Amino acid sequence: MIRTLKMLAMCLVMLVLMFQTSVLAQGVVNHEIEEHIISQLQRANIPNAAVAVIHDGETSYILKDSNYDMLFGIGSVAKPFTAFGVLVLEEMGLLSVSDPINMHLPWFEARYNGALVPHGDMRVYNLLQHTSGFTHDDRRFPNFRVETANEFISLYSSGIELAFYPSIGHSYSNANYIMLGILIEAVTGLSYDQFMTQYVLHPLGLYNTFTSIQNAHATEQTIGGHQRAFFRQALWIQNIPPFQYPLGISIPT
Repeated sequence: MIRTLKMLAMCLVMLVLMFQTSVLAQGVVNHEIEEHIISQLQRANIPNAAVAVIHDGETSYILKDSNYDMLFGIGSVAKPFTAFGVLVLEEMGLLSVSDPINMHLPWFEARYNGALVPHGDMRVYNLLQHTSGFTHDDRRFPNFRVETANEFISLYSSGIELAFYPSIGHSYSNANYIMLGILIEAVTGLSYDQFMTQYVLHPLGLYNTFTSIQNAHATEQTIGGHQRAFFRQALWIQNIPPFQYPLGISIPT
C-alpha cells in the first residue's frame, strides 16, 4: 500500500507539471533570457525548441516556433500516464500491483539462466518500477523490431531470457511499459487509447491530450522535431504503431 501511494503521488506530480506546461499565459518577456536561450540553442546546433518558465503555477514566459497552439510529443515522459492508468485499475478493484503478471497475461513466461521464473516472482510492480529483468538492450529485447502487438506477445510468450532476476536489479526498458499497455487492454477489454482517454485523460480535464499518435495528427496541430543523424539534424515525425502507445503521448502547448 505504501509503495502504491508513493507511485500515485509521483504520477500525480508528473501529471500536474505536464498539465501546467501546456498552459499559455501572457507575461513579461525578459529579452536577456530569450537571447541567452537562443544563443544556447544555436551553440548546441538545435534547430528549434519550446521553452516555458512556470512559477507558482503561472506561466511567465514562453518561447516556441509557432504562434498557434501545437501538439508536442513528450515521448517516454508518457510512462507516468501509463503507470497512473494501472493505479486507476487498482482503485477500481480490477487488479493489484502485487499480482503476478501471468494472472492477467497467461501467455507470459520468462527465464533466468535458462530456467523458467516462477509466476509469483514476476509481478505488475516489477514492470512499473523497471525491476522486471527487461533491459534496453535491443539485441536481447528487440521491441522496436516488431511491428504488432501479436509479434510482441509471441516474443514474450516463449520464455524470454531476463538480464537479471526480478526485483534484484533495476534497468530502464520500454518493454515494461509495452507490457503494461497490453495488460491494461487484457483487464479492461478496451484498447489502451480508449481506456486512457476515458479513465485518465478526460477525468483530468486533458481534452486536447492524446495517446493515439494518429488522433493527434488528425488535429493538424502536431509539430515534428529533429534528431541527430550522422552528425546532422534530421527532421523527425512521430509515427509509432498502436502497441507502443504506452511509450508516447501528445500534449498541447
